[in-house]
Amino acid sequence: MGKRKAELSKGATKLKKQRAEEDRILSAGFNNVILSEEEDDDGGNFSEESDEDENDWENEEQDYENVPRSLVKNKKIVEGLPIKTSEGRIQRIVREQDEEDESEEEDEKDDEDEKPTEEDSKKSEEELSDDEEVYAFSENMTEEEKLIQLQEDIAEMVEKLIEQPEENISSLTRLRKMAQSKNPVTSRYSLLALVSTFKSIVPGYRIRPLSETEKKEKVSKDIAKLRMFEQTLLANYKAYLNILSTNAKSFSKKSYLGRVSITASCELVSSLSHFNFVEDLLNILIKFVCRFRGPLPKESEEPEKLANIKLFTRCISVLQEQLDEDITYGKLSFDVCRLISKSLKQKDYRVNKEVVALYLSLSILSDYDPQNAMDNASQSKLKLKKKDRVHLSKKERKARKERKEIDEEMRKAELQVSREERDRNQAEILKILLSNYLQILKTRNDHLMASVLEGLAKYGFMANLELIGDFLQIMKELIQDISAEEHLTDHRIKQILFCIVTSFTLMDNGNNKIRMDMSKFIDVLYGILLDISMDAEITKSIKLLIRTLNAIFIQTKSSTKIRNLAFTKKIYMLILNTSEKPTLALLGFLSQLIDKAPEIKNMYNIDDRVENGTFVMEADHPSRSNPEAATIWENCLLVNHYCPSISGSAKKVLKQSRSS
Repeated sequence: MGKRKAELSKGATKLKKQRAEEDRILSAGFNNVILSEEEDDDGGNFSEESDEDENDWENEEQDYENVPRSLVKNKKIVEGLPIKTSEGRIQRIVREQDEEDESEEEDEKDDEDEKPTEEDSKKSEEELSDDEEVYAFSENMTEEEKLIQLQEDIAEMVEKLIEQPEENISSLTRLRKMAQSKNPVTSRYSLLALVSTFKSIVPGYRIRPLSETEKKEKVSKDIAKLRMFEQTLLANYKAYLNILSTNAKSFSKKSYLGRVSITASCELVSSLSHFNFVEDLLNILIKFVCRFRGPLPKESEEPEKLANIKLFTRCISVLQEQLDEDITYGKLSFDVCRLISKSLKQKDYRVNKEVVALYLSLSILSDYDPQNAMDNASQSKLKLKKKDRVHLSKKERKARKERKEIDEEMRKAELQVSREERDRNQAEILKILLSNYLQILKTRNDHLMASVLEGLAKYGFMANLELIGDFLQIMKELIQDISAEEHLTDHRIKQILFCIVTSFTLMDNGNNKIRMDMSKFIDVLYGILLDISMDAEITKSIKLLIRTLNAIFIQTKSSTKIRNLAFTKKIYMLILNTSEKPTLALLGFLSQLIDKAPEIKNMYNIDDRVENGTFVMEADHPSRSNPEAATIWENCLLVNHYCPSISGSAKKVLKQSRSS
């Protein structure tokens, strides 16, 4: 065993020495190895001539290996016949290919390579961050000269783009990069120039992104050129909207560029609402208007705040205009409602009332009837019975099937929105709208209450019965809380009037009449009638009061004899404290009420009456005021009023009360 270990250790030592010798030979170099081997074989007898020849050969071989290749990969080359040099070496001959030698097949291949791909569009967007500055001035130029040169260069690029957009599409990319310049002057002028540029060169249709199959297929040169223009335009337009969005987000830090970006967004929404990415533009405007919380100051000494208020008003008017015009499809209205709802939740419903009032401009809901929409949907699903079907032969059925396929393709090609799609958009819009109204009522946001109640009065009848019950319960609780306050302000009185008129509007839910005790609403209105005369803006309050009185006494059957008498007496007491226009409006309402409730005529006649007690003016409820004992003596004062209009209206009411 020990002998075997000794042999193994000797073998390992020998192998170790052999590896060390090989490493030494490698480090000494290839030439030294050859020399050492020949010295061992010939005993070191080398002639001086053979040594020099060997060294020359090695040097020539080393020089030849160190010569770099002259082949350039990026250039198109053609290989020629090899030649033999004077040194005896064979040399490879290559030459660059002339443009005239290119074939038609290579032309088609180049056209395919020029088609824009997704990687190219992404690369063009990434170049924005890679380029530090895309526009530079000469060092010896003054500020005025720099500004003039900048304006001239931008005007030249815009002119080229408007005249020949397909040939000068590279100028659009340069302008877009200039809009992202660190120089605020360059960025501002480029941002504004791109607005008019896009309004001029954007087509009147949406650009559809190419599929993978379409990118690979061979097309003609003209189609490839058009596709390249469309995809480049779309990529630059998207990048431009990203710039606008970034500037709008940093509105507080870059207020001037932020205002320029929002102004540009307003222009693009007004002109290019049909084009791609309109949702991004709407998002910019809606996020900006949701920055303002509470009422706007009517006057501001700071010019920056005044400019922001004007811009806010412009954004609101642009959004209202788009909602008014979107009467056919409803897609844009749905996007606006969805974005507003999202912003309201993010801001915890603390926004300006004009934002919520945008819902009042929804023209798409003007002809929406949820019940008819459900009936149409159910009728479309009904199938004809077998006995009612028209018998068709196999050939006729095949022809009818082909016609259906053709009609379906034409419908898709013309982008026609079907009735079902329009009803679906209307239903989603109504769902978002009523959901926001319900949440605002629950939060008791006083600033938004008027807009919400006005919207409910306009769209509330479209809601289902369960949701209407929730609205009525919330408004009933709201009225009770407000009426419990000791001193009612003008704003609180208007809230009560809005709640009452909205509640009665919700009760008249189309074909489905809701039966509910509304005496609480009527009693609260009776108690605040005299407080309305102390309103500073009584003209607006009277308009709302007339709407409320019509909803209770004229449009519905909620009135009783006691209520008719009590409200007539209380309205005359109110008339004595109002100006000319409110007085005429209230006398006009009383004329309608007399026609509907003839028992009021007895209050104008003091003869042949059996009175039981006296009228209690301080009572808060009609039933506690004993209105049957009241007499309308105020009308005699109005007959002798100095205003001819009021005097004539009072005489008309008096004559109406004496007619049988």
